Amino acid sequence: MHDDYTPRYLTYLIARLYEQIEDKSTIEILTKYLDYTEDEAKEALKNVEKPELFACDDRIGAALLSAEESGALLSIIFSPIVSANVIEKKWLANFATKISNKIGAVPPKDQDFSKPGLAIKALEDSRYQLNEELLREMFANLIASGVDKQKNEYITPRYATVLSQLGADDAKFLEELYEEDYPLFPASRIRYSNLRGDSYIEEPEIYLCNKNSEIKEVPQATISVLQSLGIIQLKEGQYINETSFNKKYALLKSFLISKSNDSEKNKNLYLRIIPSEIVLTAFGASLFQCIF
Repeated sequence: MHDDYTPRYLTYLIARLYEQIEDKSTIEILTKYLDYTEDEAKEALKNVEKPELFACDDRIGAALLSAEESGALLSIIFSPIVSANVIEKKWLANFATKISNKIGAVPPKDQDFSKPGLAIKALEDSRYQLNEELLREMFANLIASGVDKQKNEYITPRYATVLSQLGADDAKFLEELYEEDYPLFPASRIRYSNLRGDSYIEEPEIYLCNKNSEIKEVPQATISVLQSLGIIQLKEGQYINETSFNKKYALLKSFLISKSNDSEKNKNLYLRIIPSEIVLTAFGASLFQCIF
């Protein structure tokens, strides 16, 4: 099979695999999908060169179109953790089906398998996330985006790395943000100050108001993770001055005043409501196009 490809393309492909995954998995991929002998695969890795840009369809990319072939490829990459019972085989099978269905949904004229490293990197980074349905969905969408010429020009391995850092709560928060009419949440918190205003106590809880006018406490750990990854930004003291958001800030203010009145704390201090906004960054917007 590998004799059907030019030496230049094979150099490119092997170098990309070498960059992204461990040698053992690369050898298995070369022997299964490109008919290398094990010795030939090992020799190719010894002589690996830095890849130059190259566009060509490849066997690995095409394998992802088939649930059966995709499952076989995943079995190679995931074999250590499947053997260790870190993930269940049913999750792996579900993931393979998602990938093949989503890639199959990309119009043939837009399918571009010239970047196998992106798919391999996403598969590698998804290994410990497959027990969560939403994260399986996100990774499958990212892999499909990587073979879609309408989306893959600006995708880098960072996208998969970021997904690998998310927990279930982080992924759910991003999904809720994606479902908003605009990629932002109005938010507020309570601040108490003395009458002179030269000292204050700030409540740690921040609350947001979504498109359904539901008020929810912002998960602080999730905000910290998503900010550190560059996906969102919490802008405290900033106010979205638009009619639809004014109503939400009013709801937040009413809720927080009521919450304060029900508390016995800080009764002798002056109450202020500090408006905020939780917004999607430019990187977050680009990521959303690939995972939703």
